[in-house]
Amino acid sequence: MTDYTKGLLTLIERKGPQGSNYHEIFAGDKRITINTKAADCRRLVACWNALLGVDTEFLERVPQSPGFTIVQLLTQERDELIEALKTLLDGGSIWQKDEHIARAILAKHAPKVAA
Repeated sequence: MTDYTKGLLTLIERKGPQGSNYHEIFAGDKRITINTKAADCRRLVACWNALLGVDTEFLERVPQSPGFTIVQLLTQERDELIEALKTLLDGGSIWQKDEHIARAILAKHAPKVAA
């Protein structure tokens, strides 16, 4: 897993020297960034906190296309796993017929198990 700042983020609004507002994002007492657009900062903090505990590698597998969501990726991966289980339950020999599919699914979802 890639090393990144751990924990929840906090958004703090501050007054600038000429009375304009600016925003700081913190992880604990460590300042991550400063931005003047409140909407951008709010969105970054909300997304970061909502995805706490999700592996970066998983997030990077989500296609970068408009409208494709993590839920769709999870649904697609769930369906692959269900089909593999159905093959087993229907009497198919996953080790003879679909071993390569099973290994690919394991490599994708549980790389440490597949090795």
